[in-house]
Amino acid sequence: MDLEELTTSSATDPTPVDHQRLMLLGADLQRAWTSAGVTSEAKKRIVRTLIDEIVVRIEDSTLDLVIRWHGGAHSALKVGKNRSGQHRWSAEGETIDLVRVPARQMPDRAIASVLNRAGKTTGRGNGWTQSRVCSLRNHNEIPAYREGERQERGEVTLDEAATGSVCQPIDRAPSDQRWSTFGEPAL
Repeated sequence: MDLEELTTSSATDPTPVDHQRLMLLGADLQRAWTSAGVTSEAKKRIVRTLIDEIVVRIEDSTLDLVIRWHGGAHSALKVGKNRSGQHRWSAEGETIDLVRVPARQMPDRAIASVLNRAGKTTGRGNGWTQSRVCSLRNHNEIPAYREGERQERGEVTLDEAATGSVCQPIDRAPSDQRWSTFGEPAL
């Protein structure tokens, strides 16, 4: 019997013959686990065949596991707990930092454009959209940009400064032209 026959068999407990053949596969478990035709059901059967019991003790941010294998051997394992909402598809920390900085300076659609131009992708490898940036901000408690917020802080973009749309002359002397980004006259 080969791996394919074991994976299609409907019995939940292996027969002594199946057990012996599985033990032979156990000598090369890596090959048995990663073979092309192995289904998730077959992998579950392999795990059920090898593991008798798993005991978990929950600590603050970790899980302490004791795996009791068929045959009586034990293995201890300590793994970190996922935060609420955390999963394997989370965006990289670097990407989160890239969103945190401009989040108070530009709307989510503009941030998505910046991330896409920088070649950054979501945790699933997708491009960024306005709703994906919004979701990332909300999940990481990053405040959203509010229209007019930059102007209230007295900030301008390079484009606004270059066009002079926010600049006013503050000294009318021909030899000394100075500009204010705040639009207030010089004293």
